[in-house]
Amino acid sequence: MTGVESAGAGLDDAPATAPPFGEAVPSNLLLLGPSMEGDGDAIVRLMESVTGTPSLLAVSLLRDPDEQIASWEDRWRKPPEAVAAIGCNHTGTTGDSAETPYRATTVADPGDLTGLGIRINECLDAWQERQCVVAFDSVTTMLQYADTKQVFQFLHVLTSRMKRSDVMSIFYMDPDAHDAQTVSTIRSLFEGVYEWSEDGWERS
Repeated sequence: MTGVESAGAGLDDAPATAPPFGEAVPSNLLLLGPSMEGDGDAIVRLMESVTGTPSLLAVSLLRDPDEQIASWEDRWRKPPEAVAAIGCNHTGTTGDSAETPYRATTVADPGDLTGLGIRINECLDAWQERQCVVAFDSVTTMLQYADTKQVFQFLHVLTSRMKRSDVMSIFYMDPDAHDAQTVSTIRSLFEGVYEWSEDGWERS
């Protein structure tokens, strides 16, 4: 399992909206609340909680992959070893940065689960020897393009593969956009679940 430092280490001015990640962070996390786009500092906090300098794979089903990377570049205190981004409906580009070498790829649409799975697995295969964190935004968007059974099976295969590979992951889902049964079905796949309330993120 990827090592995790104390949540307070080096995070004194971390935003209150970031989940209280601590020493017992599970491999696969589900955040029921704001999307990564609205609460991107949660990803920064997660990355800074992980021992070492892991690589980051960011999946955003609505954002341009280059925009995903740019949105974090001025937030890093310890930049990832490498960054890859997967997005939708934009022309993918590749490039290199002195601090964070990255690649950006796209899929046809958020319902292209086959294409999405291929691109995620290509990246994880290429990073087999690296610490890796996956940020996925969001399950809610995917459920707008594919049914619950398809999404459940996709996530089951993906989270199982990441657990076997000691990859830490964080998935977003807006519980207000789904019925209780759908939320219950999806959350059953995850080892750790945080819920957003007026008091911030709380482990559930």
